[in-house]
Amino acid sequence: MKTAARAFFFGVIVSLAGCGTFHNTLAQDRVWAAEQVCKGEVPGFRVQQVYPDGRYYWLVDEAGKATRAQQCMDREVRNWRGGQLASGVAMPTSTPAATTGVAAVAPTSLKELPLPVWKVGDEWAFRYEHPSENGTVVWSVVRTEIVEGADCYVLKGGEWESFYRRQDLAFVRETVNGVLVHRATPPKPEYQWPLAVGGKWQQKYTIENPRDRQTQEISSEWEAVSEETINVPAGTFQTIKIVSRNSRTGRPFYEHWYAPAVRQWVKTHEWLASGERTREMIAYKLR
Repeated sequence: MKTAARAFFFGVIVSLAGCGTFHNTLAQDRVWAAEQVCKGEVPGFRVQQVYPDGRYYWLVDEAGKATRAQQCMDREVRNWRGGQLASGVAMPTSTPAATTGVAAVAPTSLKELPLPVWKVGDEWAFRYEHPSENGTVVWSVVRTEIVEGADCYVLKGGEWESFYRRQDLAFVRETVNGVLVHRATPPKPEYQWPLAVGGKWQQKYTIENPRDRQTQEISSEWEAVSEETINVPAGTFQTIKIVSRNSRTGRPFYEHWYAPAVRQWVKTHEWLASGERTREMIAYKLR
């Protein structure tokens, strides 16, 4: 005897953030891309609703399919690559002004780049690789706020919020679920504006981790070393490569490639105590 089909709803919270208005956020794009794959793997499955921050509701027509559906969504959301839908289903290319596709950026002069202006709703998605974990994350500009006496942009990525001083994009602090986990005193200047090849700057600052009761004194130097055209999943970009080192030992902290076309770096390589980490931009949306 055939069992009657039944619908089961499951609320799922995805660790992404976005500020959507008319357009989908990157967090929403990520979920809808995953659904396209999972509908094929699990007949009778579909996503019912996706919120701008990536939370979504879905249903299946038989209770026995629930585990398969959730496993599929977890996998595809985690492995999303932006320029393509999950598992290689092609996504149409969009324009650089508001895109989740692969967009080749036209050449432009990189002489004396001005300070970029971030807007609430700007989003950048990255994939990252580290010895202990791999995955994707979306950073969204969600608001501006006065923090530590500085006027800051607030970037949200899941449960993380990072604060960058608007006057120069220097790093100020970072929180997880509202709890302070890192503070730079004075703010850490990751750029010098106008940005140009040959530029050098340095600063001593203290990194505090109140949650773990740790404090570290750091003396860093930065240099804009070269102009490079690089390819990442989000497209091809002209960039200025910046290298950061410990000014006492010469040990590298990180190198990253800043692309004025997207107001952000598009690739970074870091030397962490836990191992080397690489991040690349896979999609972006600019307001």
